[in-house]
Amino acid sequence: MSQLVGMQVQADGWGTLRIMRALPRRDEPWGVLAPLRGTAWEQAISVVPGEDLSHALHGHPWPLLRSLGPEPEDLVKRLPRETWCDRLLDKSCPQRDEKKCRPGPFLPTCYQVESLGVEAAMVAYEVAIALGEGYYIIVTEGETFSL
Repeated sequence: MSQLVGMQVQADGWGTLRIMRALPRRDEPWGVLAPLRGTAWEQAISVVPGEDLSHALHGHPWPLLRSLGPEPEDLVKRLPRETWCDRLLDKSCPQRDEKKCRPGPFLPTCYQVESLGVEAAMVAYEVAIALGEGYYIIVTEGETFSL
C-alpha cells in the first residue's frame, strides 16, 4: 500500500541515516503524505531539496544533513498530545501504557489515529512506526538526479 520508500545514507561522523521518502505524485511532491499537511503530523516531516537527497545518495550527505532538521526521536517529543494514545486507543488494548504510548519506539501495535480521515490515519500510522524506528520522514521538492 505504502508509497514511502526506505533508504539508508552513510554519513561520516553521523553513522547511518535512515530515511523514509514519500514518492512524489504528478504535481504533488508530498505524494502519499499529502493528507497530513495542515495536521499535527506535518511537523514530523522534513521538506528537503531533491538535489540534497541526490547528493547524499551519491556519497555527499552534508547538504541533506543541513536540510533534515531535528532527529526523529526529537521530532517525536515535539508531537502534540493529540497524537498520543490516551485519546486514540481502545481501552481494551493489552499493550496500552499511557506513560509510553505515543509515536516512538514504544508504540503499541494497536495504535490508531481516529482524529483524521481514513487515508490520513493510515499514513499517520506509518509515519508513527517509522519515527519509532528512527527514520527521518522526508518529502523532496525539486528535481533529483542520478549519475
